[in-house]
Formats: sequence, structure tokens, C-alpha cells
Amino acid sequence: MFRNDGAGNFTDTGIALPTRPHLHITMGDLDQDGAADVVVSVDGSGARVLMNGGTGVFTDSGQSLGSGGWVAGLGRFVAGGHLDLAVGSASKMSMYRNDGTGAFTFTGQSLGTGLLQSVAFGDLNGDGHEDVAGAFETGGGRVFLGDGAGTFTYTGQELNSAPGPEEKSTFGIAIADVDGDCDLDVALGHASNPFAATANVGSQLTAPQGAGNDGDEIWLNDGMAAFTDSGQRLGTSDIQFSLTFADLDLDGDPDLLSPRGGGTLIDVYRNPNTP
Repeated sequence: MFRNDGAGNFTDTGIALPTRPHLHITMGDLDQDGAADVVVSVDGSGARVLMNGGTGVFTDSGQSLGSGGWVAGLGRFVAGGHLDLAVGSASKMSMYRNDGTGAFTFTGQSLGTGLLQSVAFGDLNGDGHEDVAGAFETGGGRVFLGDGAGTFTYTGQELNSAPGPEEKSTFGIAIADVDGDCDLDVALGHASNPFAATANVGSQLTAPQGAGNDGDEIWLNDGMAAFTDSGQRLGTSDIQFSLTFADLDLDGDPDLLSPRGGGTLIDVYRNPNTP
């Protein structure tokens, strides 16, 4: 864990997390005490919940959630509720409700089939309830609509520009309004050949010269959670994990950060608000 001094400088706190390989980390206030807690996906032993005592010291709650604990994401299953948890494994996405103290209970609902690599929450159909989007390594991006009472329903749409025998592997997902039409769009990180090279080009959400049909894709939302492939291909064939949107140039629209799997580079794509 690294502490920010407020000027963008980080210092190692010396706080140790569980010692097994950490596949994914997400943070949020799970017990409503104003301090950010941590959920760590630990390979082979599920998602672990670490509670922050308010001083930056974390205590393992003893919970081990999900089978394998490949990836985890926080969102509100119930309108106005606490931060709940989706845990991905090699076969599904399992949903856990938070009682408001950071203690989680399996809802009995599992979403999708296959290895879940990434998850994101947001209101995708404009009904005021949070929905969940998952990047399944086989099957592409899938969207599950929340009813505001804790139940999610698959839309039936597979977000993958090459479904079927030529299907791409999907590793990353992120959501943001990339085209300024007041609904949330989806970015997907793909790779059909995880060992091919890609150019590190920070372009305006356009692919660098020579890019192929792999890499990141932008899918545009019609406002009702039906998505259309924009045709953009960002990067080429490196595995694109943990996509993140942020307004990097302070122009009011979200830009895209795309880390490359197996390396130390992050590709940055600036959004001119014209997808």
C-alpha cells in the first residue's frame, strides 16, 4: 500500500497484503466509516476483504469469497444501498450483498459462464439502477441489467466484433460516456494473439498506424443498453487488462488508459469527444 502526500507523491506504508499472488484490487468504503477498505482477489483462495480502521492500517476480515477469486468489483445492487461485491472465477460471476459492516453474503445469483477477467458497474439503461458489465475471456463483453432490488438479467448481447470460431479473447472492460450523449459506453480489451507487439501511441481514440483488428474496442450505447461496435481498434494484439477511463487533459471528456499484459507500459488514448 502506498500513501499519497496530496501532491501526487507516494510513499510505501509497509502494510502487507495477503501473500498469495494478487490478481485484482478494488477499494471502497464497505462499512460506512468514511475510510476506504480493500478487496483483494487472491489466486486460489477467493476474494479477501481488508477493513481500514481509519488510520490506513488494514485488518483481514477473514472472509474468502468466491471460488478462485480471479477478479472482484464493487457496486450497489440495491438503489441507495451499500457497496456490494461481484466476484469472478474461472466459470462465473458470483454476487455478494454487503450488510453495511463489510460482511458479505452470497445472494444465490451467478451471472454468465466462463472465466471472468474484469468487471464494471454503472447505470447502462438509464433507469437509475446500477448494472454490471463483465469481460469474459471467451464470450466477450456481457451486460446484466439490475432491477434495483438485487437481481440482474443478461441482455443477451455479446460484445465481441468476431464472435464464433474467430472469437477474440476478452480481458478488460471499462465504462464511460465517450461520445457525450449522456449514456455510458463500453471499452473492451481484446487479444487474439497475446504475444504480438503493439505500438505505444497516445492517439485521439484512434488506432496507431499499422494496427490490426485486435486490441481495445469502443462500443457505443443507444441509451437502453444496446451497444454498437464503433469500429475503432486501439492498439493491436497485446492482452489489454484493467482498462480505465479518466479525464487526463481536463477537457471534460474521458480518456482511456490501457495497460499491456506481461509488460510495464500503459497506452494512453486521448478522447476528442468525436468517437
